[in-house]
Amino acid sequence: MTTATRAAQEVQDIAQRLRDPDHVRAVMAAQDAATPPPGGEPVATWSPTSLASGYPALALFYGELARHDSAYRGTTHRYLGLAVDALRRAPHHNGLYSGFGAVAFAAECAAHGTSDYTSLRGTLRTSLGSAARTALARETRRLDDGVPADGFRAWDLITGLTGLGCCLLTQRDPDTEALHGVLTALVRLTDPLVVDGTPFPGWWVTSQPSSVPQPAFRGGHANLGLAHGILGPLALLSLAWEQGHRVARQEEAVHTVMEFFAQAEERDEEGPYWPRCLPRTRFTASAAGPPTVATTASPLPGPSWCYGTPSLAHTFHLAARAFARPDWSARAGEALRAMLRRPHEAGAVIEPGLCHGWSGIEHVMRCLHAHSPDPEVGEAANAAGACLRAARDPEAPFLYPVPNPRLGRSYHLPGFLGGTAGIGLTLLAGENAQRAHTPWQRALLLG
Repeated sequence: MTTATRAAQEVQDIAQRLRDPDHVRAVMAAQDAATPPPGGEPVATWSPTSLASGYPALALFYGELARHDSAYRGTTHRYLGLAVDALRRAPHHNGLYSGFGAVAFAAECAAHGTSDYTSLRGTLRTSLGSAARTALARETRRLDDGVPADGFRAWDLITGLTGLGCCLLTQRDPDTEALHGVLTALVRLTDPLVVDGTPFPGWWVTSQPSSVPQPAFRGGHANLGLAHGILGPLALLSLAWEQGHRVARQEEAVHTVMEFFAQAEERDEEGPYWPRCLPRTRFTASAAGPPTVATTASPLPGPSWCYGTPSLAHTFHLAARAFARPDWSARAGEALRAMLRRPHEAGAVIEPGLCHGWSGIEHVMRCLHAHSPDPEVGEAANAAGACLRAARDPEAPFLYPVPNPRLGRSYHLPGFLGGTAGIGLTLLAGENAQRAHTPWQRALLLG
């Protein structure tokens, strides 16, 4: 069986496992009702209006699949209808990955042309524009006050302005005023922020990087990831520039971020790398000027889509392409080759999914290989694909169980970021040599 034939069969297997909403709901309801571990809290693994783990994720998968097989258009429509119904029952805005943004993005990707879902897309366009203006007003007040954010949720890809801008940029008829407002706020996010006499980058936040407290980040952190950090705004500003959406100081902002990464670069015997986050101790006090980043030795980040070298290298390529800076592409290539010389770096990867698992690594590596064909990168993509296939379990309801060592069990996830719908999309993209027919990759800021 050829690689393409095997991928096609795997996609069809996934399509059959996820096709019945009643079955998906039953599996998720039983799982979410399971007895939590001693002293633990129940883990919610299904959210109806979530692009990560709900109906919009499944509409996204079948919308792409329907481009190749029209028999799946009905399934796409059904899941999109369920997403709309859930949103009507509980209307809310939570960025790109939940609420109006999630359903609007799924509807845009499901449309085969400008005449598909016209009324729905128009209604969601209005709701999304309103949500963006509300979020913009709140973030603009903070920027005007010159105070650090208490977290990245206001401006990141998952819940914040970057995700809203991503959704607006994907629409065929975007609310240009709202989109340009988002871009302007993200440009301002790159202006230095002075706290107690110390200049920090404008995206400095006072919170910890995750819900698990880490002593090193007790004083806050600067996040360098794609999902929650400054790589997200960098990617969006670059993609928007290429599409002709340009605001004052946009190019300057991109240069500011790239210069920051130049300062924050760390090295080991293999070459450059960047940590996931920088603590307060990395920034030195000065009377004026941009933030100065001290050199230190940080743990290797581990490869993934949400954090680490693959997504960083891809974002550097996007910026290099948009602003004609081949030196940025060269920096990306050097970091990627260094990562490939550290086989132990991949040892922390235990999941199959898109966000921080083998599927995401394989997909980003194939996107990087498309940017600049390199046999080593192609081999790394194939190796990640082999690990993904090794995680496949025909006895699992959605084929790819997700282990959670902390809770001592595996979960069954049908969604996009951590689940089987996302895996199906990456397999479908690989089968078709990365030529995605719908812009689902925009939800990952990959193009």
